[in-house]
Amino acid sequence: PGSWVESIQITKGAGSVVNGFESISGQINAELVKPATDNKFYLNAYGNLNGRLELNTHYNKKINNKWQTGIYLHGNHRGVKIDNNNDNFLDTPLAKQINIMNRWQYANNETGWISFLTFRYMNDEKQTGQLNFSPETDKGTTNSWGSEIKTERIDVATKLGYVFPELPYQNIGFQFAYNNHDQESYFGLRDYNIKQQSVFSNIIFNSIIGDTRNKFKTGLSFSYDDYKELVRDFEPINYDRNENAIGAFFEYAYDNTENFSITAGIRFDHHNLIGDFITPRLHLRYVAW
Repeated sequence: PGSWVESIQITKGAGSVVNGFESISGQINAELVKPATDNKFYLNAYGNLNGRLELNTHYNKKINNKWQTGIYLHGNHRGVKIDNNNDNFLDTPLAKQINIMNRWQYANNETGWISFLTFRYMNDEKQTGQLNFSPETDKGTTNSWGSEIKTERIDVATKLGYVFPELPYQNIGFQFAYNNHDQESYFGLRDYNIKQQSVFSNIIFNSIIGDTRNKFKTGLSFSYDDYKELVRDFEPINYDRNENAIGAFFEYAYDNTENFSITAGIRFDHHNLIGDFITPRLHLRYVAW
C-alpha cells in the first residue's frame, strides 16, 4: 500500500554485492514508514468512478522511551464490472484485499542498539475474464472465459543494528526475513497453484579505512526458497524445487564528496543447484561539472 511507503530507492544496473549475486538489471528498495516518525494517526479514504474503493489507516503509539509500535491497515474493493471498449472483457479485474501490518521499533541512544520487528498478513482475491463470466456456474467450463487468483501471504521480518557509541562511522547489522506465499488460481481451464516459503538473512559490518572517505562493508548472507508449484491443464505438471545459497562479501567505497566516487565489491557464493561461483562488481562515478 502506498501510504505504508516512506521512500523508494532505485539502483540502475548491477547492484551492490551486499544484497546478493542477482540483480543484474537493478534493484528497488521500498522503505516502510517507521512508528517513531510516522503520524500518530492517519486516515485516508479513496473512491473513483472506475469502481475502486480504498481505505488506509495508521495508528502509532509510544510505549516508553525505547519502544514504539504501529498498526497499519489497508483494504481495497472493486465490485463494478466495467467494459468501456465493448470487447466483452473486463477492463480491470474485480478485486478485494485486506492488508494488515504491525511494526515495532526499538532505539537506545545510550547503548547504540536499534531494531525493527515487522509482522504482515495479506489476503487478496481477483477475478478477470469475460463480462458475463460467473465463477459459480462457469468455472471449469467453456461457457465463457474467466480467471480467479486467490493469494494469502504472511511476512515476518526483523532488523537489528548496533552503532559503536564512540565510533559513529562503525556499525554492525543483522537482517532476517521469512515469508509464506500461498496462491491458488485458474486461467480458463488451466490451474496454477503455488506455495512458496522463503528465508533471507544477512549480517553486515561497516567501518572505515583511515578516514571517512574510505568505507567498507563485509559480511555473510543466506537465502532459502521452497516451491510447491503445480500446473494442471490436460495433465498435472509438478515444478516443486528447493533452492538455497550461502555467501560472503566484501565491498569498498571511496567518495571525495566532490566529483568522483568508486565502489568495488566481490562475493563468493555456494548454491545448491548452481554450485560455487564468484561475483565481482565495480562502479565508477565522475561528475564533470
